[in-house]
Amino acid sequence: MLYFFQQVLNGLHSGALYALLAFGYVLTNGILHRTNLA
Repeated sequence: MLYFFQQVLNGLHSGALYALLAFGYVLTNGILHRTNLA
């Protein structure tokens, strides 16, 4: 059970990090009005 809880916490951490990156990308995109993957 402890292992499962640890995995869930780890997944939430990774998910939050990716969400933050995606949010920053969308925000930058909205300001610059263009896509830049470089």
